[in-house]
Amino acid sequence: DDRCSVFDKLLIVRSMREDRALLCVQEYIIDTLGKKYVDSHPLNLRQVEEEAGPATPIITLLSQGSDPTNAVMELAKRKKRVVRTISMGQGQETSARKMITTAVTQGSWVMLQNCHLGLKFLSELEQIMLRLEDVNPDFQLWITTEPHPK
Repeated sequence: DDRCSVFDKLLIVRSMREDRALLCVQEYIIDTLGKKYVDSHPLNLRQVEEEAGPATPIITLLSQGSDPTNAVMELAKRKKRVVRTISMGQGQETSARKMITTAVTQGSWVMLQNCHLGLKFLSELEQIMLRLEDVNPDFQLWITTEPHPK
């Protein structure tokens, strides 16, 4: 046990059992940088929403076992906001545009889910958000996506 450094153990486990490497990475980070770098703190969506403002979309990255949809719905319920959701993919762009246009004037929230399935639309969405005028201050755009190289 003392013959191998934590990093050496990480390399050995990574080469033999890739599925166990994450545990060793965590141990390596604790040993090298400290425990505070691996402690997870739940995201305070209320604070994020208050800081974002209506012209700034809130983007959340999906990971295995992590989906912010329920937390966003609960926050909307507490703030008495209407949330319209749509799962992006083929052919959903038109519906998403309509939802956003309506929500901007009504002050509701829109959640575009799985935006990694509609990457082409994201460039257009950026332009839509940049051109917004007369935005209801209660409007908020939420985007969920898996990490993607693009």
